[in-house]
Amino acid sequence: MPSCPGKHITFTPIVPHIIDFLVHTPLLEKYDISSLKSVMSATSPLAASTLQDFKARVNCRVRQGYGLTESCASVTQNHPAFGFKMGSVGRVLPYQEVKRISKRPRNERNWDPVCLRAISVGTKRTAYQRPTATLYPMR
Repeated sequence: MPSCPGKHITFTPIVPHIIDFLVHTPLLEKYDISSLKSVMSATSPLAASTLQDFKARVNCRVRQGYGLTESCASVTQNHPAFGFKMGSVGRVLPYQEVKRISKRPRNERNWDPVCLRAISVGTKRTAYQRPTATLYPMR
C-alpha cells in the first residue's frame, strides 16, 4: 500500500488471505484507499463474514471467482451483471465448461471435484502413467 497513494487505483485483484489481513489490521487506517471501487478475489474461498467486514471497512464492490493454474484465468465469476450472490464464485464464463464429477447429492458441505474444458485450459501432452487421460477430458 505504500506505493499506492496518489495513484488513485480503482481496481485490484486480492487473494482472500490478504482481504482477511486488511479486515483486521490497524495499518489500513494509515492509507487513503478511497479511490478503490472494485476488488476481484479468487484462489480460495472467501468467508461470508470476512466479505461483509471488508466491504464495511473499505466500502468497495468485491467480485469472487474461481480459477486455477491450468485454466490460465478465471473459469467463473460472481459479477453484478449475473446477479451477485454473496459467498458464491458465480457463473461459468463464456467459452468455459464445468462438469461436477461426483455421484453423491449436491450439498453446501460437499467439495466435489470438477472437470474443466475451455480453450484456455492447458494440459500436458499426456497424464502421468495414463497416456489417454487427456484425450477425452470431459464427456
